[in-house]
Amino acid sequence: MLLSSTHHRHLQTHFSRLSLWLRRLGLAAGASMVPANNLQPSDAGLLASAAHDSSHRIFAARALRRDSARPGGVSRAAATMWRMIGHGTGPGEAHGLLVVWPQWENLAHHVWPVTDIPGAPYGTIQVRLMPYRGTPLTLRDGTKIERGTLISELHCNNRIVFDLVSRGTANPYRAAREDLRALARWMADADMAAEVRACYGFTMLAAAAERLGFSLRECEPGMRRKFNRVFMTGLLLIYTRDGLARLNKGRTLNSYPQEVWMSRGELLRRYSEARIRDRTTALRN
Repeated sequence: MLLSSTHHRHLQTHFSRLSLWLRRLGLAAGASMVPANNLQPSDAGLLASAAHDSSHRIFAARALRRDSARPGGVSRAAATMWRMIGHGTGPGEAHGLLVVWPQWENLAHHVWPVTDIPGAPYGTIQVRLMPYRGTPLTLRDGTKIERGTLISELHCNNRIVFDLVSRGTANPYRAAREDLRALARWMADADMAAEVRACYGFTMLAAAAERLGFSLRECEPGMRRKFNRVFMTGLLLIYTRDGLARLNKGRTLNSYPQEVWMSRGELLRRYSEARIRDRTTALRN
């Protein structure tokens, strides 16, 4: 979706407000929100300034005592701030400042277009072919990824996954596996995918990615990692049946996004038609 100049002004306004809230959140949550090994000089200055204010010290101490008894979810300070940011947000429907998240998602897909996987029955995954621009690495099966290597960047279609889960029409893992089988067929047959060496993405749902056969890799520290965490947290709060109640559940929202990788060879071994036929025959025998 192409955004007009009016939409761009709205985005800038929303992000300015969001930046203010997040700065306040950094002061209020203090050390419980920012891991020590991820502190930047500017972060340390903010925390030091807050520590000199007795009211901030009292608030932080009380918050830490309350949060120590919480079985799951984010800190109360973070939960309160996200509820203010997403006021009125319900499952699958963004309100408040969270309306920026779907708009940004649409803008990103316009600037960096993604395509549906040919023949994918559910459409849970979309792809974008691109040269790799990160640090060279070796995947667990020995596949080497250098700068300039052609890779398939994977994107989850959040709306489709949400609809599958909320309507109960299909198990999301089964749907993703079927779409990965279509991706394997396309990569095996399409000329434009002949040079693709691996599939790549990043997600906060690391356990789900591992279950599908992806290997995990920590994202490089920096502003992009922090931005992705904020962005993906907002998406999780929108595209979940729990809505903002997700803030009080589990540990996912306390984590950072991770890179997920699967080499071309691993994809074909796991999801190619020949592999599936062999597995079916073995089960019948």
